[in-house]
Amino acid sequence: MSSLDLTDEQMARLLGHAEQRSYAPGEVLIEEGDEPRAIFFLRSGRVLIERDHLGTRVPIDDMGPGEVLGEMSFVAGEPASATVVADEPTDADVIPASDLDALLQEDLILASNFYRSLARTLAIRLRRSTDARVGFDSSFG
Repeated sequence: MSSLDLTDEQMARLLGHAEQRSYAPGEVLIEEGDEPRAIFFLRSGRVLIERDHLGTRVPIDDMGPGEVLGEMSFVAGEPASATVVADEPTDADVIPASDLDALLQEDLILASNFYRSLARTLAIRLRRSTDARVGFDSSFG
């Protein structure tokens, strides 16, 4: 279900703190520049990742079911670097950052696996983005 490499039990613990939310097309899940407030696990639908450029939102990526969003702000403790907008009806499990922080502080094994998995997810995205910029085919490893 998720791009995170966690056991079913670990995902169940995380999602036990989640609120299920639905978003209509055009509805904003995360606003660029906002303080980190939650992690989103996409259950269904599609979202566009957009950045502000000279006052206009420019699409830079899209994501679908199984993806995690808001992880960069959560880890860095910095404002969101992009806006995330529902491109079609979208359902997500949303875990408030404060709840996630508390859970990870009480379960160090879950915390270790969660952060390692986030690092892997971010590394894959960075490689894909970098390869796309320079025209490499990342399917070769």
